[in-house]
Amino acid sequence: MGSKSKAKPRPRSRKRLVSSFRRTTTLPPTTLNNTEPNDNNSGKNDDYINTNSIIDKANLINLMENTICINCHKQWLGSIQCRKREGLYESLEFICSYCEHAVKLPTSKQQTMTQRREINIRAQLGAHLTGIGRSGLEKLCVALNIPPPIDEDHYTATDAYLLDIIQIHQQNSMDLAVKEAVQEASSTNLTVSGDGSWITRGHSSAHGIADICSTTQRPKVIDVERSSKECSQCIGAQSIRKSNTEKYEIFMRSHQCEVNYAGSSGSMERTLIKDMFKRSISKYNVQYHYYIGDGNTKVHKALLDDPTYENVEVQKIEDVNHYSKRLSNRIKKIKTQNKNKILQDGLKIGGAGRLTDQHILKFKMYLGKAIRENLGNLTNMYHSAQVIFYNYYSTDQDPQHQFCDPKWCKYLQDSDTYDHGQHSIPRACMDIVKPAFDELCSKEALKKVVRGGSQNPNETFHGILWHLVPKHRYASGLMIDIGVGLAVILYNDGYKKLRDLFQQLFNSCGYYTNHGIIALDTSKEGDRQKFFGRKRTQKVNEQQTHKIFLDNDDNSSNGEDDESDGYLYTRLSHSPTPERETIRKTINEKPEEIIQPETRIIPPPRLRTSSSPSYRSSSRSRSTSTESIRSTEKPYQDLDALDDIDNSKTRDILSSRPTTSYRDLTDDHSLSSSSSPPPLSNQIPLSNLSLNEPKIFDENIEEEQENNTSSKETFYNQIIPYPIVNNCESTHRNFLMKNN
Repeated sequence: MGSKSKAKPRPRSRKRLVSSFRRTTTLPPTTLNNTEPNDNNSGKNDDYINTNSIIDKANLINLMENTICINCHKQWLGSIQCRKREGLYESLEFICSYCEHAVKLPTSKQQTMTQRREINIRAQLGAHLTGIGRSGLEKLCVALNIPPPIDEDHYTATDAYLLDIIQIHQQNSMDLAVKEAVQEASSTNLTVSGDGSWITRGHSSAHGIADICSTTQRPKVIDVERSSKECSQCIGAQSIRKSNTEKYEIFMRSHQCEVNYAGSSGSMERTLIKDMFKRSISKYNVQYHYYIGDGNTKVHKALLDDPTYENVEVQKIEDVNHYSKRLSNRIKKIKTQNKNKILQDGLKIGGAGRLTDQHILKFKMYLGKAIRENLGNLTNMYHSAQVIFYNYYSTDQDPQHQFCDPKWCKYLQDSDTYDHGQHSIPRACMDIVKPAFDELCSKEALKKVVRGGSQNPNETFHGILWHLVPKHRYASGLMIDIGVGLAVILYNDGYKKLRDLFQQLFNSCGYYTNHGIIALDTSKEGDRQKFFGRKRTQKVNEQQTHKIFLDNDDNSSNGEDDESDGYLYTRLSHSPTPERETIRKTINEKPEEIIQPETRIIPPPRLRTSSSPSYRSSSRSRSTSTESIRSTEKPYQDLDALDDIDNSKTRDILSSRPTTSYRDLTDDHSLSSSSSPPPLSNQIPLSNLSLNEPKIFDENIEEEQENNTSSKETFYNQIIPYPIVNNCESTHRNFLMKNN
């Protein structure tokens, strides 16, 4: 018998599998060329394709298992392999286990016109912007469990590729800065500030830079140059100098050496600034007629010895910060030289109540403020500088306020109550440091700073540069050049200028890169607005303080009452903007109230016997010293026993406390401390007492009325006559008659 074979199940067709996959997979519509966020649609149509993401490879396997192999038309099942890796870039292959068909997936795009990958260039540029270098980038990759960056040779080659593009954008930024300076000055004869900086301290630094900044309302870097005495490539090539002489010689002839300076490190600034002055005409068609520098006279001397322009002598303007710091350095030197010397008053120069380091710091701050507040006015600047010395030199017997301004001088405002002892320094200390003030606070010396120059823009640029190229890490000349280029772009134009750099490198800025640049610029501008807002608020406060003083001074000078009495000029100090005007608040003056004598309530006595417990106030603690009456007198067990006590003893006790409260009397004569019993309800008002009492009672009433105690006082703080006890009038009368 022939057996019938069982029919095989029909395999799922490719069409059915594809239709099933399409039903379960939906991708959002995107636009490849759109890298800017769409504000009209709340970001729904933003370009999320032009971004980079870190994906777990296990999730890629799960994704592939939900697809169909294009070769065998079966549901994909296989493995993943990495065929090629270049730094962070990987070329992945998904191999089907049925037919061994491979699907390739590159993890990053290739750079246009080069063999480099975009992800590696972005990572390397980010390492420069954060100042971590290749070693820091490698540690970051270790923590993220991603492939390490490219090797050092390729890293250096990529740096050279980046430097050419960065320097193009750096020069464009400096060209715009020069145009702004010429437009604001309405002339090609500019005033510039120059300064130098070194990667390491001391006089043995291998690399140094010098820069020139404009003096516009928003200063910018207009020229910068680097000098190096070492080349990292030449140092590395020394390892093959003896082993492979031919290769060494070929390398030395072909490579671009970083060494461009052969002098001492200390003279780098002088040489670089002089070179930048000489190329100002050929580079920008401008001349630098005024130079703002620090106390280093070598730079200005070099500009005078070898003139850069015909028939033009470059004039120097001293930096205010360095000039005021010079005063503090002079005084510190004098104090150090005379620290063990006994002065005229028999004491040393330092110590409590003498010349301290805090005073020297104030001298520096006050001199800088005196110069900045009187720019262009040599006379006022000289007076303000002299005030610093004579305010600390003044005494009550010999005040020296001839240079002071009544707007802020408390002595000129009120000479009768002003105390010089709180603000002066002993004259023996001031006499020994007077030569420093005579040298730097004279009219001849202040002429150097009358124009008020500042090197703060140069110092700020140096701060940005050494943040990108940290001084604690080794840096080659190539790395410093990249840091200088990025620092110029960031200082002059902010992070927004990096868009042009990314656009040239990758033909697209990128979605997250664009949003990050906007966030960084917004944060930077916010910090800047807060800083200048505080400056404006401080200036408004000073102006309003002067206005209040002048108004009061005008009213008091007429010999009449101040017309502004009843009003208070105040400003909303919590407002960060200067637009808030001074507001005028009325002070509601209340007439003095006449306090009438009130009816006092005297509590009943608290009778105690030997068998009853004694009570003591818990609201006030009593001293147990020998001054207490209870330490010298026998405590009374019952107030009714006052009739049986000798008059002399009673008079001694009562005369020591002529006016006392009942609570005080019972406290002093209590035997032990315990809680007070509830007060009794029967009480006699003071106004209902008989007015025909003996004389001693009337005197106490008058004494109480003269005190005019407030109605808010508690009973135990009132001053009342001798205690009057309910139902004890006869006992009290007998007691008073015995005393009389």
